[in-house]
Amino acid sequence: MIGSVHNIHLFRQPFSHKSLCYAFIHFYFPHYVVVALNSLNHIELRGKPIRLMWVQRDPVLRKVGIGNLFVKNLDSSVNDAELQEVFGVFGVISSCKIARDGDGVSKGFGFVQFCSEDSASCALSVFNGFVLHGKSLTVAKFLKKSERNEPQFTNVYVKNLDKDFTESSLRENFQNMERSQVP
Repeated sequence: MIGSVHNIHLFRQPFSHKSLCYAFIHFYFPHYVVVALNSLNHIELRGKPIRLMWVQRDPVLRKVGIGNLFVKNLDSSVNDAELQEVFGVFGVISSCKIARDGDGVSKGFGFVQFCSEDSASCALSVFNGFVLHGKSLTVAKFLKKSERNEPQFTNVYVKNLDKDFTESSLRENFQNMERSQVP
């Protein structure tokens, strides 16, 4: 037992009442929260590891991603608790999660969010290239998809062409399509 619970709120969809798979638990005293974070974080509950985090009332802190790192090339044997333990030497971690598929198998990458940007910077400089379970980790500052410089591919694969097509006839057809069909 952790301590006296003041209130529990399990979030559900408004009309179907299906669980949204998260809850808020309000304890009477802050030290109960610390005990829960230290002893229950990442334990399995009904076959799934649970994550506990301090509630952040300010959504801006969550959305800007301060101290959030992206970690890839994780061995499938690394779990959330081990990742948090390894990275935790650099500071307080507010959230640590390994991405998993529908069967609970690791996708080989995860996220570690520190409470401070300084802790994240130190962890980034030490752990990028660090070998964990025989695999060299790639660690980078997390960027939202809209902020990433992803390569802009300019080639396509064309299938089911007639046997008599030549490069010049294909070029002519695609250049003519471009002019007539692209807005």
